[in-house]
Amino acid sequence: MTKSQSYTAKDIEQLPYPVNVQKRPNMYIGNPDSSGKLTCFREILNNSVDEFLSNNASVITVTRINEDEFAIADNGRGVPFDKQKKKKNALEVIFGELHAGRNFSEKTVYSTGINGVGASCVNALSEIFQVTSQRSNDVAHITFNDGIKTDLELKKDNSKLAKNKTGTIVHWRFNNKLFEENSVIDEKDLKQLLEETALLNDGLKINFINYFNEDESTKKEFTASRYGIGELLLNYSLFAEKEVKKLLFDPVSFKSSTINNTKIEVAFTYSESDNNDVIHSFCNTIKTSEGGTHVTGFKRAMSQNILAFIKE
Repeated sequence: MTKSQSYTAKDIEQLPYPVNVQKRPNMYIGNPDSSGKLTCFREILNNSVDEFLSNNASVITVTRINEDEFAIADNGRGVPFDKQKKKKNALEVIFGELHAGRNFSEKTVYSTGINGVGASCVNALSEIFQVTSQRSNDVAHITFNDGIKTDLELKKDNSKLAKNKTGTIVHWRFNNKLFEENSVIDEKDLKQLLEETALLNDGLKINFINYFNEDESTKKEFTASRYGIGELLLNYSLFAEKEVKKLLFDPVSFKSSTINNTKIEVAFTYSESDNNDVIHSFCNTIKTSEGGTHVTGFKRAMSQNILAFIKE
């Protein structure tokens, strides 16, 4: 064995943002491949979903500009851009620093994400990252390059956005130097995420505008219908892949919010298929592919009630 290298206080490094994220992106987003990019996309999307879940937004517009460039807009309240106690603009803190946000209190957590880390991680891993926020007639625009702020502009009565309206637009282009080669988000995975998000949030409308894949329609709308999450059983692409045959009846769905104020929604049906059960579960709009106590509890309750009905 050879002697170890010097190990003193001088050898300890503390990396500043955004270098800390760029140096080890897998610590924050998993593999720096197409799945990691989809995680980044979900982080920005979830910010807009939170505005819907807090009853402040109804429409989200997703635009794919090219293979690695996206924009997500919502008609929510707009991200704050007044100054903090540290005299920094809130936009710069929220999107340009780690562990900054409002989702640390139980009262404000809505969807699952890397709370206080997600958007700033996407910023650090993007060669360009821009945010436009409108609150009433006041508009702010901030630009980052490689995670570093390069411009901040505050205006009143900006003609680009309608007056007396609010909302946020986040536009970014991934920095491919920080990702594996040929790591492009698959169109199918992107649409599946948008479909899931819309169907899991009844009343939310998601518009998808696609300029990247000319073979697809330029605009697609995702929204839940009268079946709520039961719509997943009718239109969900994964069920088609499982060769689930004709459904025997329309989805049965119900909601409950009686367990520690936790909202629960379930939808099920039967089909002519001889396959085993096909279950897709979600928690806070995020797919739980490994199941969980919510899945175990549902299966147990279903079995117990069917047995009780047979006995009766």
